[in-house]
Amino acid sequence: MKQKSDLDRLSKRDTYSIATALLYLLKNSHKYEITSELFYLLDKDSFLNLIKYYGGKTIRIPSSDEISNVLKVILLFQYYKIEEMSWEDSLQMAGYDESESLSARSKLIRLERLLKTTNHDRKDYEGDRQD
Repeated sequence: MKQKSDLDRLSKRDTYSIATALLYLLKNSHKYEITSELFYLLDKDSFLNLIKYYGGKTIRIPSSDEISNVLKVILLFQYYKIEEMSWEDSLQMAGYDESESLSARSKLIRLERLLKTTNHDRKDYEGDRQD
């Protein structure tokens, strides 16, 4: 069998998917189970960057609901703090019910603290690329 020519018949996506599936089997660890599917979701360069920057680390991918919930807080910040709308209007525009007012205020305070204490310089994950 000519391994190189046989391997060339597989698409790059298939090759990386099989490689990560094999890693799962060789390590005998469920931590690697999902990685075999990542290459079908990401392009090759994005997949390799993910491996380069997060290889060996455990990360948790947020759910759609988690992202939606934090985006509501950011919208609340936009309406209340930047556009200076009333609290009630800001809540409604951001998608909160009146019953969520106290919880929303607590989240807004945490966002404000985050914005005051976070270094907002972007990490340069792609070398010298300028956006």
